[in-house]
Amino acid sequence: MASVDATDAIPTSVNEASEGWGSPFWWIVGGLTLAFAYMTFFDPPKIHSPEPAKTRKSVQNLRLTRQQLRAYNDSDKSLPILLAVRGVIFDVSPGSRFYGQGGGYALFAGRDATRSLAIASFDAKDLENPSISDLELEPVMALQDWFQSYVSKYERVGILVDENDQPITYPTKFDSPENKKDSANPEEKKEAHEEKKEEVHEEKKEEVHEEKKEEVHEKKKEVHEEKKEEVSEEKKEEVHEEKKEEVHEEKKEVHEEKKEEVHE
Repeated sequence: MASVDATDAIPTSVNEASEGWGSPFWWIVGGLTLAFAYMTFFDPPKIHSPEPAKTRKSVQNLRLTRQQLRAYNDSDKSLPILLAVRGVIFDVSPGSRFYGQGGGYALFAGRDATRSLAIASFDAKDLENPSISDLELEPVMALQDWFQSYVSKYERVGILVDENDQPITYPTKFDSPENKKDSANPEEKKEAHEEKKEEVHEEKKEEVHEEKKEEVHEKKKEVHEEKKEEVSEEKKEEVHEEKKEEVHEEKKEVHEEKKEEVHE
């Protein structure tokens, strides 16, 4: 068999090259190239619709114990993802990529995260015992920042209650006897604020009433004194006129007597 040099397979003229391009192989390559060009420049890209989001149940005005809250931890996809901070329950379903299963904050889903957020803890024991009564001022202030953040981002859907259906409170070592209600959850705090506002309003109303009463009394007293003064002046003037009249009569009488003596 005669050997074939590799250079013999390379066309040496336009004619040879043309003959080579007429082979089925080049027709296939050309067709694929045209098809690719069409899909790239002429065929509009197809828009793939995302999968429809799973519909979660809408909830409002919940009163849940901590145990009941645990059902809302994304294990049931029909329920919203909830967590609690200082007794207020938030629907964090819009942040499911963080609080849903596999998310970075999934540990907090269905739990009272009050203490955990205050001390930046992912320890399960801080979820089991969310008391903040032993915390210093810095974590208590940090908790307040976290609470405001949840208020601004997520919907409030209820409050945590104890087994007797009473709102759970979160006292701290910084609470004074005068502001004990401030240690309660924000819903109770709001109620206490309204009560205090009403008390202040009533006190102010009473104070204004007393001031008005005092003003009226002073005005009456002043009018009375002025009247008394006027009466006194009138009396004084009257007495003066009477005295003047008496003096005049006496003088007249004396004058008449003197005149009569002179006549005699």
